[in-house]
Amino acid sequence: MRHNSGCRHVGGPATTLTASWQALHGAQADEGDVLPPPGVDAVLQALWETSGQTSHDAGPEKIAHALTIYAWECVEHESDLTCALADIDALWDILESNGDVIASRSDAHHWVTDAWVDAMAAQRSTPGIEPLSGLHTVGYLLGRVHELDRISATEPAPLVALLVTWSESENPWSRLAHIFEVASALRDNVRREATLCQFGTHSALALVPDDKLARVERSALLKALNNEEVGSKDLDVGLTPLPEDRSRVTELIGRVQAGSMVGDKSGPIGWSQHTKNYLD
Repeated sequence: MRHNSGCRHVGGPATTLTASWQALHGAQADEGDVLPPPGVDAVLQALWETSGQTSHDAGPEKIAHALTIYAWECVEHESDLTCALADIDALWDILESNGDVIASRSDAHHWVTDAWVDAMAAQRSTPGIEPLSGLHTVGYLLGRVHELDRISATEPAPLVALLVTWSESENPWSRLAHIFEVASALRDNVRREATLCQFGTHSALALVPDDKLARVERSALLKALNNEEVGSKDLDVGLTPLPEDRSRVTELIGRVQAGSMVGDKSGPIGWSQHTKNYLD
């Protein structure tokens, strides 16, 4: 089967999101062998799951997560941002006319634009790679989770994050040393097929299956990082299960980037009582 190519089309529907939405709801003839690409599919799935919810539910987080995947996919297919935002506008025209949207158009623009900037920055260096540590970026991590779920026999895939957090030093050279030491420890002590990701200058993680080896890897990381070279106050290696509601992964990322996970013993992200969307 052939796939639509994201935002950019030749001789096809003006907007992939709109055409796919209309085909899904019977407002447009089905194109037969055409399947929406994963990013479009993620957006349609999020809209379907959040239909009838309110802004106080987890719906906006689901949509933000899906639009992030969509934006990264558009960049991968060399579609321009203007086209992607026009695609969003066309779909939101339909959603607003039906009164069936819990995320505003401006929020959708904001989420897509932010993800677009991250994707372009990564692509201009090494796609999906954080240039300082050589570990993967946030955008790559989100896409990887989505892909593992798609190929998993049981969706969502049982995954955990080996989350390394530490307090930042006031000395810039010490901050750089911590990043390099943690990146090296992750490469040396975690299975080769793991997805390793860097978050700012105070945290990193390894995305691995939820199995016994993950516990062994956590112990190995703690031992490797408990030395004078790193020597950072509040350094910890946590084992954080990814919630079945994948939109909550963006909340985890927000908490890590904001530094609130450093020394946080409150447990997995799914236990948090806060609903603030840190991607705003």
